Amino acid sequence: MTAAILRYECFNALRSKWLYAYTSLLTTTIFGLAYLAADIRRTELVLISVLILLVPLVSMLFTTAYWYGSELFTELLVAQPVSRRSIFWARIISIVASLTTCLAIALFVPTITLFGFDRSLVWLFLGMALAGAVFCCLGTLVATYVIDRLWGIGLGLAIWFYFIAVHDGLLLLLLYWFREYP
Repeated sequence: MTAAILRYECFNALRSKWLYAYTSLLTTTIFGLAYLAADIRRTELVLISVLILLVPLVSMLFTTAYWYGSELFTELLVAQPVSRRSIFWARIISIVASLTTCLAIALFVPTITLFGFDRSLVWLFLGMALAGAVFCCLGTLVATYVIDRLWGIGLGLAIWFYFIAVHDGLLLLLLYWFREYP
């Protein structure tokens, strides 16, 4: 029964038009960066900066919006003789798998067609997939604890902003202050 829920949730998440827009935006961005840089190393450096902002944002927003949008279906599933743990994990795994699939398509198709295969792209993909999974879990946490959609998405954006801007800024400030110490 858990496999059936997982399969349905994956197909349901992959039907979203937002994932197609996300994939096409990333693919177009990577093609544009590759055209401007004309070198795989330069493309990867700029791509890291773009992906470190975009992947957590989309993961957080898509997860909270998807979770809020399927409340009625979740209530229907909870009424069935299926454990809540299996419903919960099937939903999280399906969201992470769909976002990771879109990231893989958007990352590997342009770079392999233009530059060929490079092992550093695999490491970049694994790092971004892990960041996406972490922010999916944070988005799920926000969506389960905050009942109001507007507050939930706002809190998700605030968490994303904290980890992207404030946390990195504080770490850079600490590194600057303690630069003379070994």
